[in-house]
Formats: sequence, C-alpha cells, structure tokens
Amino acid sequence: MQREITNMAPWRLYLMLALCLLLPFCSGQTEPPQPTMMMTSPIFTQATQAMQGTSPLPTDFPDDGGTGGPPPAQQLSFVQPPPDNVDALRGDRVLLPCLVTGFTNPPTTEWRRNSAKVDSSVDNAYLVQANGSLLLWARTETLSGSYECVVMSNDGPAVADIQSPPSTVTIAALDNSFTASPASRLVQYGLPVYLNCTIRSTPAASITWVRNGNVLSSDSLGNLTIQAVGTTSYLRIPAAQFSDDGSTWQCQAVNSRASQHRVLSQTATIDVRGRPVFTSRPVPPANIHIGDTFTLNCQVAARPAAAVAWTRPPLNTPITTNTTHLTI
Repeated sequence: MQREITNMAPWRLYLMLALCLLLPFCSGQTEPPQPTMMMTSPIFTQATQAMQGTSPLPTDFPDDGGTGGPPPAQQLSFVQPPPDNVDALRGDRVLLPCLVTGFTNPPTTEWRRNSAKVDSSVDNAYLVQANGSLLLWARTETLSGSYECVVMSNDGPAVADIQSPPSTVTIAALDNSFTASPASRLVQYGLPVYLNCTIRSTPAASITWVRNGNVLSSDSLGNLTIQAVGTTSYLRIPAAQFSDDGSTWQCQAVNSRASQHRVLSQTATIDVRGRPVFTSRPVPPANIHIGDTFTLNCQVAARPAAAVAWTRPPLNTPITTNTTHLTI
C-alpha cells in the first residue's frame, strides 16, 4: 500500500489528503484525527505541511499523463531533411526541404552553404520559406556546394537545436558556344596536324570529334590521337595524307548531367599540299611477245594535281602526256 501511495501522481495525493483532513470537521469533530497509515512519502509530508500552514502549497503540478512520473522531454526531429545529392541545370529552381516536428513555438531555420550562412536579404538566389525549406535559384554554377539547414528551438533551453546532414547541390552548365574552335589550316603532306577546342562546362563536358559529318569513335580513330586536358580536347593527325585534303573537322560537347543539350563547334577545313607521290608505278607484264598489246598504269597523288607524261628510253622521247594509262 505504501509503495502504491508513493508512486501515485502528486495531484491525486493532495486530493486524498484534503479529503482525509476536511471530512472530520463536517461530522462535528473539533480536532482532525491523525492518519492511521504510515505516510512517509515526501509528497505526503509536503502536503501535510501545506495543510497545516507551515509550507506553501505548490501550484506547478506537472502533467504526467497519469503515469506518476515526469513528462517526456520535447525534442526536435526531422520529418523531411534535404536530400543527399541534388542535380540541377543552370536557371532551374531547386527546393531543398527542411521540415521538422516536436515544437510548440515555430523554430527558427538557418541555411548554410559550405559552412557559411545563407543571407536571402543580400542574395536573391535564396528564399527561405515559412516552413524552413530553401528555394534556390540556380542562376550560376558557382552556387553549387554543400548545403545544410540548422533548426533552432524557440521553446527554451530544454529543447536542443538540430542540424541536417549536408546536401550536395551540383548545378550543371554548358555554354552555348566553344571558347576555342578548331581552326582551318594548310598543311604539308606527311607532316603532323594538331587541332583543339575548348568549352566551359560544369561538370567537365565530354567532347567528341566529328570528321566529314561522322562522329569518331574509338573503333574509327585509326592512327588519330585524342587527349583531353581540363576543358580542352586535342586531336593529332600523325601524318597528313592527300586523302585528308578538304576534310572538315568539328568538336561536339555534351554535359553528363545535361545530356539533352549538345553543342557543336565551328567547322575547320584541312588543305593538304605536297609534291607528287607515286601511288602506283608501271609494271610491265612478265612475258611479252612480238605483236602483243599491254597497258602500263601510273597513279600519282599531288596537291595541286600533277600532270603525267610518258617517255621512252634511252632518249626519254615523249610518247604522250596527261594520262595515267599507256597502251602499247
């Protein structure tokens, strides 16, 4: 019995003690009877002193929900924190949620980017909404970074502030034109050729090369070499051939996080010049008889085009000119 009384809610104990002390006076007794139970609980002692006028009666009775113990501590907790990673395109509007529960008075929310406080009154790229969420205008890729919200309680020191895990925001951006496009050039046959192009992009763009309207893949590069250094792509032709004369070259850029947006560079044309080079020399038949007819072929590559002349040794007597075939 004593244990049950000790664990009883304070307000119930006060009510029982008041009834025990006051009811005898209603029956005509002039002295209140002494309690017959062993009431050694501190709460009974405090209540008895209050009834006898030796101690003030407390008024701050906690609401224990009828459990007899102290009420649970109030704590802030996230209902919807900002996501771990957010990808956006330049110009997008991005909403970073920061929704919490566990408060009586609405808390104060502060946003930080790369540990520095976000001030919406100074930068119109930010707008902190009434519910604590952040509306971000991704007007430039420089606003990429690590964002986190700090929720500060207005319910007194007993309720601790909370901070969200970082949210990494990446704003993808690809310029609409190349800052450097491959340049047309006149080259000598057999010498190497270098082309390059540069474009601004966040994250770095993937650049492919286009030859005569066809995208070069790893299977179609042949002896060509392509190397990316930062935002610049370099292409090397080890030795210019006459077949490269008049060829067109372009760069094509695409952002991995903005794949629907592709940019083509200006077109460069390669002109190859060089002295004549035999691509096929005349070879007489192995067996020739008197009266036989045979044809000799002579193929020459040159830029500008070369004229072909046939002569007959030993005096190199001219036979015919400007023909690649000689029939004897």
